[in-house]
Amino acid sequence: MNAAIPRLKLIFVGVFAVACVFIWALQIFYVWPRDRCEARGNWWDPQARVCATPISLSKITGRPNKPVGAPAASAAQPAPRVAPGAHSTSPAP
Repeated sequence: MNAAIPRLKLIFVGVFAVACVFIWALQIFYVWPRDRCEARGNWWDPQARVCATPISLSKITGRPNKPVGAPAASAAQPAPRVAPGAHSTSPAP
């Protein structure tokens, strides 16, 4: 029997074992923490591998949340603008 066959068999078994260990390590260190974090309703950052809690903008700025039915601020009429170079019609003081 050729001596290369048992050697190739060991190489393939070794590559298979390393691939299995790599896949399990990927599951343990990346996939399972992400799934636990997202199940709690938090945000997962894959670059830093950090589970972050979303913070409401009103907690940062101190302003209250706008009710859903409230009219948007952009719907209000904007103040009239005077074109550059145009003179005002009001008398000067």
